[in-house]
Amino acid sequence: MLFWQFGTALQVVAVGLRLGCSASVMRVDLSQNDDLGLEGLQAITEAMQLNVTLRELTLRAVRALDESGARCLAETLRKNRVLRKLDVRGNSMGDEGTKALIEAARVSSIEELHIFELRPFEYHKMDPNQALAQVLVGRFSQDELDLHFCCLGDDVTQALSMDLTSNKSVLHLRLEQNFVKAPGAQALSHALKENSSLFILNLGMNSIGDVGAQALSEALLVNNTLREIILNKNNIGDAGADALGAALYQNNSLRKLAMVGNVIEDLGIQVLVSAAGRSSLEALQLFELSGQEPNQAFAAFLAGSYKEPKLNLDRCGFHDEAAKALAAAIRRETSTNHISLRYNDLSVAGWEALNMATGRRTQRKSILSRSSDTSARSWLALRASRRMSLIK
Repeated sequence: MLFWQFGTALQVVAVGLRLGCSASVMRVDLSQNDDLGLEGLQAITEAMQLNVTLRELTLRAVRALDESGARCLAETLRKNRVLRKLDVRGNSMGDEGTKALIEAARVSSIEELHIFELRPFEYHKMDPNQALAQVLVGRFSQDELDLHFCCLGDDVTQALSMDLTSNKSVLHLRLEQNFVKAPGAQALSHALKENSSLFILNLGMNSIGDVGAQALSEALLVNNTLREIILNKNNIGDAGADALGAALYQNNSLRKLAMVGNVIEDLGIQVLVSAAGRSSLEALQLFELSGQEPNQAFAAFLAGSYKEPKLNLDRCGFHDEAAKALAAAIRRETSTNHISLRYNDLSVAGWEALNMATGRRTQRKSILSRSSDTSARSWLALRASRRMSLIK
């Protein structure tokens, strides 16, 4: 591998001419050459059109590689048939320059295009930088793309979405615990409208907000392959919940929607629960309970897919907000005739919400059971309803 640092652009031109007639140079690193200049970059690109041996070119943190420089390099990639790896991380190419480079790389011989610097950890099965570099040029062939917790933002998500529109291999996309905001979600929405292979999208612990949720809901009106969307802890409120709820009525493929830890109020919760009961959903996860079985059972009940006669939610940290969601689900017809809520954290407000929901079901006996340690106030609140008897 040859590594050069130059003081003048003329020296770079000379190297470019050498590359043009070289029959042995396979890797060149021209990183951090502030004096490279547009003239030097053009010399390199011209040489690449003649060179038949160069396999790897690194141009990290090169001042000349701005938007116009990226366009110049993109034109060369369309003509070059031998380069396999291009590393241009740390440059300021802008959105249009980045897009031009990606589009050119996808129709060239490039197998890895490194544009963004991600942070890998030991628990990544594959270096996210390597994975993304292959994805950008359409060379990634694994069914799971794991880019979680690697400090990526909207710029990476937007570039990634360019591949997702036509990608056929990725079934599970992990983007949780990053810095994706509304623009990134909007880019993903555009891709999902055309993608026909992705089954699971995990965007948990980002910041897409209501705008991002609304964008994804638009994709759900079109996409008929996505099975699971995880949007936990994304600062989504009632507006986002309303949009997703409306989309659930028309989508026939989604099986799971997870929205734990957002800022959805009672009305938004009711919208989601109501829509889930009339949709293809099998699990609507809005709260994190203690234990896998209670979580799965409650998510299924909220989605209207729970078919067992008894729902056991004992000792799972069940609280008032969850009780309000349960109350909304109870109002629907269900085959469940006994819900056990013993030894939880319900206050008077939670019990009253459940009391009202079961009280409206005048043709049926109360389906709630309580524990011996329920507070006296909660007990009195329940006894106040003449239409409801409590199963101990």
